[in-house]
Amino acid sequence: MQIKNVEINIGKVCNNNCRFCMSGRDEAKKLGFVAKETIIKEITKKANEGYNSVGFLGGEFTLHPDVLEILAVAKKNNFEIIHIISNGRKYQDKEFLQELIDAGANRFSVSVHSNQENIEDYLTQRKGSYNEKLKGILNLLDYYKQGIIRNSISLNLVINKLNYQNLDQFILFFSRLGIKNFRFNYMWPEGNVLMNKKLIVRYYDLFNIIKKIISLTDKLKIDLVFEGIPHCVFPDFSESFKFSGELRDYPTTVLSLTNYDGTENNNSEILRREFNWQKRKLSSLKVKNEFCQDCKLNNLCEGVWHTYIDLFGWQEFKPIK
Repeated sequence: MQIKNVEINIGKVCNNNCRFCMSGRDEAKKLGFVAKETIIKEITKKANEGYNSVGFLGGEFTLHPDVLEILAVAKKNNFEIIHIISNGRKYQDKEFLQELIDAGANRFSVSVHSNQENIEDYLTQRKGSYNEKLKGILNLLDYYKQGIIRNSISLNLVINKLNYQNLDQFILFFSRLGIKNFRFNYMWPEGNVLMNKKLIVRYYDLFNIIKKIISLTDKLKIDLVFEGIPHCVFPDFSESFKFSGELRDYPTTVLSLTNYDGTENNNSEILRREFNWQKRKLSSLKVKNEFCQDCKLNNLCEGVWHTYIDLFGWQEFKPIK
């Protein structure tokens, strides 16, 4: 099946306040969810344009008051992949999770950043969030084992100073529970991160960590993807072809809908932005140095977040000859 993927951001409301959230605290507090009528109109439009994969994210999509109706519209429009990117806290309610599945959701990615309760709760700034996520992940795995969910459950982690040295333990813990898909995202220095710069891991500190966790993939028979890590940071650049999200991800249209009056009604002022995610990163969000032109993988590399370079410069990078 050829995938034509769109991700729809339906507002900034969230029940977490992650210290590295790129949306920022103030914006997330002020803005409400986008009305269902607007979202449904966009889903139908994308289906007519030939899209067969849709992902919903926020904020926290599972909090939207019309989440079930929105999913049902995606199902009615014959999207083969209906993906929820969520912090997973509401999945602790198994009946609610079943309702999401019945409405059409068939792929689930959960954002969780540590297998240690104190670290997860600190990062999300919500006491008890780890235990809620863990219950939700176990419920997802139970439905997956029963065949109710057919696509593997994926865990999304943001690499930071509090978890990077224990990424191998994170993998071991969740793989023993039954998770086989992991996505480790390098932190984008944007939003809340700029008030929590101490959480940023320098790329040169990741070299041995990447080597260690890559060695687990064959042993544990798991799938691992990194996002935001240039090829020159990998211990062996040939491995970057297998583990680089930039090379493996579907080309994705992002539809960002932002409700600027903070209400959920048809008269809301909606800012609609549509762009290709890969092209936007290349054009404005990431940068390359002059010496990148001499790198043998230059044409395959997106570069480095420009906000990272603004903070730390280019000293730790060098071209692959």
